[in-house]
Amino acid sequence: LLALALLVAVGYVVRETTAPLPGTAVADEGRGHVDIGTKVDYRIQPPASGSHYPSTAEWKTYFDQQLPPEYYVHNLEHGGVAIIFNCAPAACESLKANINGLYRSLSKSKYGTVKLVSTQDSTLPEGQIWLLAWGRRQMLDKWDQNEVSKFYEVYKDHGPEDAP
Repeated sequence: LLALALLVAVGYVVRETTAPLPGTAVADEGRGHVDIGTKVDYRIQPPASGSHYPSTAEWKTYFDQQLPPEYYVHNLEHGGVAIIFNCAPAACESLKANINGLYRSLSKSKYGTVKLVSTQDSTLPEGQIWLLAWGRRQMLDKWDQNEVSKFYEVYKDHGPEDAP
Protein backbone atom coordinates (compact mmCIF):
# COMPACT_ATOMS: atom_id res chain seq x y z
CA LEU A 1 0.00 0.00 0.00
CA LEU A 2 2.88 2.35 0.84
CA ALA A 3 4.48 1.57 -2.53
CA LEU A 4 1.24 2.40 -4.33
CA ALA A 5 0.93 5.71 -2.48
CA LEU A 6 4.53 6.54 -3.36
CA LEU A 7 3.95 5.77 -7.07
CA VAL A 8 0.85 7.97 -7.11
CA ALA A 9 2.74 10.80 -5.40
CA VAL A 10 5.68 10.55 -7.81
CA GLY A 11 3.30 10.50 -10.79
CA TYR A 12 1.59 13.62 -9.46
CA VAL A 13 4.89 15.48 -9.01
CA VAL A 14 6.10 14.54 -12.51
CA ARG A 15 2.78 15.57 -14.06
CA GLU A 16 2.76 18.88 -12.19
CA THR A 17 6.36 19.82 -13.02
CA THR A 18 6.44 18.88 -16.72
CA ALA A 19 5.93 22.06 -18.69
CA PRO A 20 4.05 21.82 -21.99
CA LEU A 21 6.13 22.14 -25.13
CA PRO A 22 6.02 25.57 -26.77
CA GLY A 23 3.92 25.99 -29.88
CA THR A 24 1.30 23.76 -31.41
CA ALA A 25 1.87 20.43 -33.09
CA VAL A 26 0.86 20.28 -36.75
CA ALA A 27 0.40 17.34 -39.10
CA ASP A 28 3.55 16.05 -40.80
CA GLU A 29 3.34 16.87 -44.53
CA GLY A 30 6.23 14.56 -45.49
CA ARG A 31 9.94 14.92 -46.14
CA GLY A 32 10.44 14.47 -49.87
CA HIS A 33 12.80 16.48 -52.06
CA VAL A 34 11.67 18.50 -55.06
CA ASP A 35 13.74 20.21 -57.75
CA ILE A 36 14.90 23.74 -56.93
CA GLY A 37 12.36 26.16 -58.36
CA THR A 38 9.41 23.82 -57.81
CA LYS A 39 6.58 25.46 -55.86
CA VAL A 40 5.18 23.18 -53.14
CA ASP A 41 1.52 23.55 -52.17
CA TYR A 42 1.72 23.32 -48.37
CA ARG A 43 -1.51 22.66 -46.46
CA ILE A 44 -0.61 25.15 -43.71
CA GLN A 45 1.14 28.51 -44.01
CA PRO A 46 3.84 29.03 -43.03
CA PRO A 47 4.75 25.33 -43.26
CA ALA A 48 6.49 23.36 -40.53
CA SER A 49 7.13 20.22 -42.62
CA GLY A 50 6.67 18.94 -46.14
CA SER A 51 8.52 18.50 -49.38
CA HIS A 52 11.46 20.84 -49.84
CA TYR A 53 14.53 21.63 -51.92
CA PRO A 54 17.51 19.27 -51.62
CA SER A 55 19.70 22.00 -50.09
CA THR A 56 19.19 24.05 -46.95
CA ALA A 57 19.36 27.82 -46.63
CA GLU A 58 22.31 29.45 -44.90
CA TRP A 59 21.68 29.93 -41.16
CA LYS A 60 21.01 33.68 -41.16
CA THR A 61 18.33 36.35 -41.51
CA TYR A 62 17.01 37.20 -44.95
CA PHE A 63 15.80 40.77 -44.48
CA ASP A 64 16.17 41.96 -48.06
CA GLN A 65 14.64 38.97 -49.77
CA GLN A 66 11.86 36.49 -49.16
CA LEU A 67 13.35 33.03 -48.71
CA PRO A 68 11.09 30.39 -50.29
CA PRO A 69 9.63 27.97 -47.72
CA GLU A 70 11.02 25.07 -49.74
CA TYR A 71 14.46 26.10 -48.41
CA TYR A 72 13.66 26.80 -44.76
CA VAL A 73 11.52 23.65 -44.42
CA HIS A 74 14.72 21.70 -45.14
CA ASN A 75 16.43 23.66 -42.34
CA LEU A 76 13.62 22.57 -40.01
CA GLU A 77 14.18 18.96 -41.01
CA HIS A 78 17.81 19.37 -39.89
CA GLY A 79 16.71 20.46 -36.41
CA GLY A 80 16.68 24.17 -37.07
CA VAL A 81 14.21 26.85 -36.12
CA ALA A 82 12.75 29.49 -38.42
CA ILE A 83 11.31 32.91 -37.69
CA ILE A 84 8.90 33.95 -40.43
CA PHE A 85 7.54 37.49 -40.25
CA ASN A 86 5.76 40.28 -42.06
CA CYS A 87 6.68 43.42 -40.17
CA ALA A 88 4.82 46.66 -40.50
CA PRO A 89 7.13 49.19 -42.23
CA ALA A 90 7.44 51.30 -39.09
CA ALA A 91 8.39 48.22 -37.01
CA CYS A 92 10.85 46.54 -39.40
CA GLU A 93 14.01 48.26 -38.15
CA SER A 94 13.19 47.35 -34.55
CA LEU A 95 12.41 43.74 -35.50
CA LYS A 96 15.66 43.48 -37.46
CA ALA A 97 17.62 44.73 -34.44
CA ASN A 98 15.81 42.27 -32.18
CA ILE A 99 16.51 39.31 -34.46
CA ASN A 100 20.17 40.29 -34.88
CA GLY A 101 20.51 40.55 -31.10
CA LEU A 102 18.82 37.19 -30.73
CA TYR A 103 21.43 35.48 -32.93
CA ARG A 104 24.16 36.70 -30.58
CA SER A 105 22.35 35.40 -27.49
CA LEU A 106 21.35 31.88 -28.60
CA SER A 107 23.33 28.76 -27.85
CA LYS A 108 24.98 26.90 -30.68
CA SER A 109 23.81 23.54 -31.93
CA LYS A 110 25.86 20.40 -31.43
CA TYR A 111 27.35 21.25 -34.86
CA GLY A 112 28.69 24.61 -33.64
CA THR A 113 26.21 26.90 -35.38
CA VAL A 114 23.13 28.82 -34.32
CA LYS A 115 20.50 26.80 -36.19
CA LEU A 116 18.18 29.71 -36.90
CA VAL A 117 16.96 31.08 -40.19
CA SER A 118 14.57 33.99 -40.49
CA THR A 119 12.85 35.63 -43.41
CA GLN A 120 10.06 37.94 -44.39
CA ASP A 121 6.86 36.52 -45.85
CA SER A 122 4.67 39.13 -47.50
CA THR A 123 1.72 36.71 -47.63
CA LEU A 124 1.32 36.84 -43.84
CA PRO A 125 -0.88 39.44 -42.19
CA GLU A 126 1.16 42.52 -41.29
CA GLY A 127 2.73 42.26 -37.85
CA GLN A 128 2.64 38.47 -37.55
CA ILE A 129 5.72 36.57 -36.42
CA TRP A 130 5.80 32.78 -36.66
CA LEU A 131 8.24 30.47 -34.89
CA LEU A 132 8.68 27.15 -36.69
CA ALA A 133 10.35 23.85 -35.90
CA TRP A 134 9.69 20.51 -37.58
CA GLY A 135 6.03 19.76 -36.83
CA ARG A 136 5.59 22.73 -34.42
CA ARG A 137 4.41 26.33 -34.89
CA GLN A 138 3.86 29.28 -32.62
CA MET A 139 2.43 32.64 -33.66
CA LEU A 140 3.40 35.88 -31.95
CA ASP A 141 1.61 39.17 -32.50
CA LYS A 142 4.66 41.08 -31.22
CA TRP A 143 8.31 40.35 -30.56
CA ASP A 144 8.94 38.42 -27.34
CA GLN A 145 12.62 37.52 -26.92
CA ASN A 146 11.90 35.13 -24.05
CA GLU A 147 9.32 33.16 -26.06
CA VAL A 148 11.56 33.05 -29.13
CA SER A 149 14.59 31.92 -27.10
CA LYS A 150 12.57 29.24 -25.30
CA PHE A 151 11.16 27.92 -28.60
CA TYR A 152 14.67 27.79 -30.10
CA GLU A 153 16.26 26.05 -27.11
CA VAL A 154 13.53 23.38 -26.96
CA TYR A 155 13.63 22.50 -30.67
CA LYS A 156 17.26 23.12 -31.69
CA ASP A 157 18.79 19.84 -32.96
CA HIS A 158 15.43 18.01 -32.75
CA GLY A 159 14.44 17.60 -36.39
CA PRO A 160 13.84 14.21 -38.00
CA GLU A 161 17.24 14.36 -39.74
CA ASP A 162 20.37 14.71 -37.59
CA ALA A 163 22.48 16.98 -39.80
CA PRO A 164 24.26 20.36 -39.60
